[in-house]
Amino acid sequence: MGIAMQEDDTITQRARVFTADGFTMAQWLFPFSEIEGTLIWNKVLFRLLNWQGTLIWKWLNWQGTLIWNWLNRQGCGFYQAGLNELVLHSYKCLNRFGEYVEK
Repeated sequence: MGIAMQEDDTITQRARVFTADGFTMAQWLFPFSEIEGTLIWNKVLFRLLNWQGTLIWKWLNWQGTLIWNWLNRQGCGFYQAGLNELVLHSYKCLNRFGEYVEK
């Protein structure tokens, strides 16, 4: 008993969509390669943004709001500790009399 593939399976439908937009499968698999003298990465990006642009922007806006609220709730101690670590790290990097290699 073998497996019979229908003509309009998912892969065939996807391939038809790609070719209908002026893309070949090679252009989708290798978006940074130059085919016929044009860089097609902008076409791929444009298609992805149109495909789920609303969902992506809603997610980014939601994540940005969460991060902004979390940072606003942190006290001065949080920021001061980060600055102290940065100063210590820069002193190690600028130490001209010894060798500094971070492990």
